[in-house]
Amino acid sequence: MSNQDEKKYFWGIPYTAYAITVLILIIAIILAVIFAFQIFRDNKQQQAQIDQIIISLEELTDSAVPVFASELNSQNGNQPEVLTTISNEVNTDNTVTLAEALSIMQAQYDTNSSNLSTILTIAMAAIALLNLAIPFLNYFFLQKDQVIKINEALNSAREAVASAESQIKSMEAVQEELSSDVNEKINQMNQEILRLDKAIDQSVGVTNKIVDPKNTRDIPSLSEDNIDKARSIYLEAMLCDDNNKKVSLLSKAIELDPKKAEYYFSCAYARDEIEKYEEALKDYNKAIELNPEYSAAYVNRGLVYVDLEKYEEAMKDYNKAIELKLEDSKVYFNRGVLYEKLEKYEEAIKDYNKAIELNPEGPEAYVNRGGLYINLEKYEDSIQDCNKAIELDPKDPNAYNNRGYLYFKLKQYNEAVRDIDKAIELDPNATFYSSRGELLHARGNYNEALVAHDKAIELDPNYAEHYIHRADTLEALGRNDDAKADRDKAKALDPKKYK
Repeated sequence: MSNQDEKKYFWGIPYTAYAITVLILIIAIILAVIFAFQIFRDNKQQQAQIDQIIISLEELTDSAVPVFASELNSQNGNQPEVLTTISNEVNTDNTVTLAEALSIMQAQYDTNSSNLSTILTIAMAAIALLNLAIPFLNYFFLQKDQVIKINEALNSAREAVASAESQIKSMEAVQEELSSDVNEKINQMNQEILRLDKAIDQSVGVTNKIVDPKNTRDIPSLSEDNIDKARSIYLEAMLCDDNNKKVSLLSKAIELDPKKAEYYFSCAYARDEIEKYEEALKDYNKAIELNPEYSAAYVNRGLVYVDLEKYEEAMKDYNKAIELKLEDSKVYFNRGVLYEKLEKYEEAIKDYNKAIELNPEGPEAYVNRGGLYINLEKYEDSIQDCNKAIELDPKDPNAYNNRGYLYFKLKQYNEAVRDIDKAIELDPNATFYSSRGELLHARGNYNEALVAHDKAIELDPNYAEHYIHRADTLEALGRNDDAKADRDKAKALDPKKYK
């Protein structure tokens, strides 16, 4: 038996058993290092998630909150939309959720770090065993080149373990820094939420100071409890869809805290919605008395004056709102409508132009300006406005009605019928049926025209002009007595216009 054959056994144990042992130890070290780096990679991903949490907090504190504050300052008391936005978007639940997410990641990180430390300890123990085994293996059955390769593998394993330990220490330092940063951001978020809550409580960015001290003489001193109760009732009212119930709630809030201009404003708004104009007017008056710079109150009071046909007072309120630098398309649009009622068409067009400048995506000003251009026989301008309004809102029936009337003026009857019918499809109201009746009358379809006029009067029996249009059609059908009865009805409904 050769020397090489004799070296195949050691203490009666086959050479292959030692080779397998060495191989298993090396594989164990390699797997341990791979697993260690896998955990390290997972921790890096969690670190990225924590970074994203910090970014989210920064966006909420540095971007969203100032936007909400700016929105508050711009509303001048028209709170329902603002309060809903803030209650939905700025909520302490956001902070709780972020904190919980951070806590979960921290726990997972601690678990992974513990696992990684255990694995590295095992790997280092395996390396130590190999260091002890190599001299014996070298003496009994390993060739020189095999020993060199094993030493190289062990050196690589040592370097990997040392690198992993260094990464663990680095990750622990970063984790501590991230935790501190996130906690700081959470605290900042809580501070911003408290600040916003105060801003809401200060009447949507407008300080409701009572300019004239005599206004407070008959107001009893208010307890903090009453103020809090009034605020709670007010917020409940803002979430209520029933305007009658809203009026009842807001009235209670006013009893508890009669110094808040926005309580009167919101109550007036609800009264206006249920057409209690005189009561709404009183509440708007009180809101303006408490806050003479309440621009939204002037705009809405102007609308009530229009409903009461007090056009001069309405014009004063719109002018006052604009004087207070209210750059809102609605106030110019409303004043344009009023100028149109007063047949001051050039002034109306100027206001519609301004409304479009402030809100180029709103179809209403295009619709009204297009209608005015028809009256001024500026048909090319009118068609452009009607088309633009339909482009912005394909479901706006007024745009189709105006364009249909324009086609009627241009004697393009087929196009006119198509647009008027589309307007009726979208909103079957009296005005559109009356337009259809006029169009059919012009085409000589008197019986069909009469059906349309009948429908218009059925839907709105108190509008004098509908009776005039039907009277024209009845005369065309030779029903002169019926036509006279309609004209008499129109005079009774609107004696100023039809004398």
